[in-house]
Amino acid sequence: MSANKKSVQPSQAKKSNGNRRQTSDGVLRTNDIVAKQAHANDSLAAAMPYNNNKAAEHGNDNAAAPPTGRTTEPDSIAITASTTTEETTNGKTGSAAWLGTNANVASLDRVRVDASDQALTTNQGVPIGDNQNSLKAGLRGPSLLEDFILREKITHFDHERIPERIVHARGSAAHGYFEAYDSFAKVTRAAPFAKKGKITPVFAPGR
Repeated sequence: MSANKKSVQPSQAKKSNGNRRQTSDGVLRTNDIVAKQAHANDSLAAAMPYNNNKAAEHGNDNAAAPPTGRTTEPDSIAITASTTTEETTNGKTGSAAWLGTNANVASLDRVRVDASDQALTTNQGVPIGDNQNSLKAGLRGPSLLEDFILREKITHFDHERIPERIVHARGSAAHGYFEAYDSFAKVTRAAPFAKKGKITPVFAPGR
């Protein structure tokens, strides 16, 4: 029986010269980014130890023509990143945004799609041959739960939020009173018809 020896993978190579980014598992690389971001935060905070713009907030002249406040430039772009993994790139998410650019304000032609000459599919990408009839037991039998296309439709319909339920309904109504001209206690037990001359307030909503 041969001994079970673990081979040394290239990703498990030993560190040399203090370089902490030779591992491919991403742990030390992430820690390095966090350290850079923390150092950039300290440098930016040290550049302005107190708010020099406070004195310019008072006075009539400053209120009529507010002066430009003092600003500082960060030493690293890591401090302006939304997350520490913003520089982590792959084929799907791409890389970090270019400084000073916003692709969301560009034309939408780059993301427009056309579904012509494409088959209708389910959520799982299965082509749908018949979208109007469900699977039945026989020619006139009941619908079967084996019809996964029908079940997918029911799931969509059952989980949709009805927008009309969250708005305040408005309408018209009439309010007044109902007076019984005679007693109908022999034919009904309703309170408005219990005795002659009984007055009952009425509120009738309109359409």
